[in-house]
Amino acid sequence: MTHNTRHPRLTRRIATGAVAVLAAVGLAGVPTAAAAPALPDSVTGSLPESSLPSLQFAGRWVDVNPAGNGQLTFHNGRVSGTDGCNGIGSTYTVTGNVAHVKPFMSTMIACDNQWLNGVKTIDHWGVVMVVRGQDGQVIGLLRPA
Repeated sequence: MTHNTRHPRLTRRIATGAVAVLAAVGLAGVPTAAAAPALPDSVTGSLPESSLPSLQFAGRWVDVNPAGNGQLTFHNGRVSGTDGCNGIGSTYTVTGNVAHVKPFMSTMIACDNQWLNGVKTIDHWGVVMVVRGQDGQVIGLLRPA
Protein backbone atom coordinates (compact mmCIF):
# COMPACT_ATOMS: atom_id res chain seq x y z
CA MET A 1 0.00 0.00 0.00
CA THR A 2 1.50 3.32 -1.07
CA HIS A 3 1.26 6.19 1.37
CA ASN A 4 1.40 9.72 -0.13
CA THR A 5 0.67 11.61 3.10
CA ARG A 6 3.20 14.30 3.99
CA HIS A 7 4.93 14.00 7.35
CA PRO A 8 5.17 17.52 8.81
CA ARG A 9 6.77 16.28 12.04
CA LEU A 10 9.49 14.44 10.12
CA THR A 11 10.11 17.48 7.90
CA ARG A 12 10.25 19.71 10.99
CA ARG A 13 12.71 17.32 12.68
CA ILE A 14 14.94 17.21 9.61
CA ALA A 15 14.86 21.02 9.31
CA THR A 16 15.53 21.42 13.06
CA GLY A 17 18.48 19.03 12.84
CA ALA A 18 19.86 20.90 9.84
CA VAL A 19 19.53 24.21 11.72
CA ALA A 20 21.43 22.74 14.68
CA VAL A 21 24.25 21.52 12.43
CA LEU A 22 24.44 24.85 10.59
CA ALA A 23 24.35 26.82 13.85
CA ALA A 24 27.23 24.73 15.20
CA VAL A 25 29.22 25.46 12.05
CA GLY A 26 28.47 29.18 12.41
CA LEU A 27 29.30 29.27 16.12
CA ALA A 28 32.59 27.49 15.52
CA GLY A 29 33.73 30.44 13.41
CA VAL A 30 34.83 30.48 9.82
CA PRO A 31 38.47 31.44 9.20
CA THR A 32 37.78 33.41 6.00
CA ALA A 33 34.78 33.90 3.76
CA ALA A 34 36.68 32.36 0.86
CA ALA A 35 37.40 29.31 3.00
CA ALA A 36 33.83 28.77 4.21
CA PRO A 37 33.27 25.11 5.02
CA ALA A 38 31.60 22.92 2.45
CA LEU A 39 28.42 21.65 4.07
CA PRO A 40 27.60 18.04 3.29
CA ASP A 41 24.83 17.54 0.76
CA SER A 42 23.27 15.15 3.26
CA VAL A 43 22.49 18.20 5.42
CA THR A 44 21.31 20.73 2.86
CA GLY A 45 20.77 18.85 -0.39
CA SER A 46 18.34 16.24 0.91
CA LEU A 47 15.58 18.68 1.76
CA PRO A 48 13.46 19.74 -1.20
CA GLU A 49 12.62 23.46 -1.15
CA SER A 50 8.89 22.79 -1.23
CA SER A 51 8.98 20.71 1.98
CA LEU A 52 10.69 23.37 4.08
CA PRO A 53 8.80 25.93 6.09
CA SER A 54 8.80 29.41 4.61
CA LEU A 55 11.00 31.74 6.65
CA GLN A 56 10.83 35.49 6.38
CA PHE A 57 13.82 37.12 4.74
CA ALA A 58 14.02 40.34 6.75
CA GLY A 59 16.48 42.43 8.71
CA ARG A 60 20.24 42.73 8.70
CA TRP A 61 22.52 39.68 8.54
CA VAL A 62 26.30 39.72 9.00
CA ASP A 63 29.21 37.44 8.15
CA VAL A 64 29.73 34.70 10.78
CA ASN A 65 33.47 35.14 10.28
CA PRO A 66 34.60 37.56 13.02
CA ALA A 67 37.13 39.05 10.58
CA GLY A 68 34.55 39.28 7.77
CA ASN A 69 32.80 42.49 6.84
CA GLY A 70 30.01 41.13 4.67
CA GLN A 71 26.44 42.03 5.51
CA LEU A 72 23.04 41.96 3.83
CA THR A 73 19.76 43.66 4.70
CA PHE A 74 16.50 42.17 3.43
CA HIS A 75 13.38 44.33 3.06
CA ASN A 76 10.27 43.79 0.91
CA GLY A 77 11.90 41.80 -1.90
CA ARG A 78 15.05 43.94 -2.00
CA VAL A 79 18.45 43.05 -0.62
CA SER A 80 21.29 45.52 -0.05
CA GLY A 81 24.54 45.55 1.84
CA THR A 82 28.27 45.37 1.48
CA ASP A 83 30.90 42.75 0.84
CA GLY A 84 33.19 44.72 3.15
CA CYS A 85 34.35 46.99 0.34
CA ASN A 86 31.63 47.60 -2.26
CA GLY A 87 27.99 48.51 -1.79
CA ILE A 88 25.69 45.92 -3.36
CA GLY A 89 21.97 45.72 -4.06
CA SER A 90 19.45 43.55 -5.87
CA THR A 91 16.04 41.93 -5.70
CA TYR A 92 15.10 38.38 -4.76
CA THR A 93 12.22 35.91 -4.81
CA VAL A 94 11.60 33.23 -2.20
CA THR A 95 10.68 29.55 -2.61
CA GLY A 96 10.36 27.73 0.73
CA ASN A 97 13.44 28.78 2.65
CA VAL A 98 15.53 29.76 -0.39
CA ALA A 99 15.98 33.28 -1.77
CA HIS A 100 16.86 33.37 -5.46
CA VAL A 101 18.93 36.54 -5.87
CA LYS A 102 19.15 38.50 -9.12
CA PRO A 103 22.73 39.59 -10.00
CA PHE A 104 23.90 42.38 -7.72
CA MET A 105 24.42 45.96 -8.80
CA SER A 106 27.66 47.04 -7.17
CA THR A 107 30.07 49.89 -6.76
CA MET A 108 33.36 49.17 -8.52
CA ILE A 109 36.10 49.55 -5.90
CA ALA A 110 38.87 46.97 -6.40
CA CYS A 111 39.10 44.83 -3.27
CA ASP A 112 40.52 41.46 -2.25
CA ASN A 113 37.41 39.96 -0.67
CA GLN A 114 34.28 40.38 -2.79
CA TRP A 115 32.54 37.09 -1.98
CA LEU A 116 28.98 38.45 -1.75
CA ASN A 117 29.04 39.62 -5.38
CA GLY A 118 28.83 35.99 -6.51
CA VAL A 119 25.57 35.18 -4.69
CA LYS A 120 22.98 33.11 -6.56
CA THR A 121 20.86 31.69 -3.72
CA ILE A 122 20.60 32.05 0.04
CA ASP A 123 19.23 29.21 2.19
CA HIS A 124 17.52 30.55 5.35
CA TRP A 125 17.76 28.18 8.33
CA GLY A 126 16.50 30.59 11.00
CA VAL A 127 19.75 31.11 12.93
CA VAL A 128 22.03 31.10 9.91
CA MET A 129 21.84 31.84 6.20
CA VAL A 130 23.92 29.70 3.84
CA VAL A 131 25.11 31.79 0.88
CA ARG A 132 25.69 29.88 -2.36
CA GLY A 133 27.47 31.05 -5.50
CA GLN A 134 26.64 30.64 -9.17
CA ASP A 135 27.89 27.02 -9.10
CA GLY A 136 25.79 26.12 -6.04
CA GLN A 137 28.81 25.85 -3.74
CA VAL A 138 28.74 27.44 -0.28
CA ILE A 139 30.61 30.74 -0.37
CA GLY A 140 29.75 32.06 3.08
CA LEU A 141 27.52 32.05 6.12
CA LEU A 142 25.51 34.90 7.66
CA ARG A 143 23.96 35.30 11.11
CA PRO A 144 21.40 37.81 12.40
CA ALA A 145 22.99 41.16 13.32
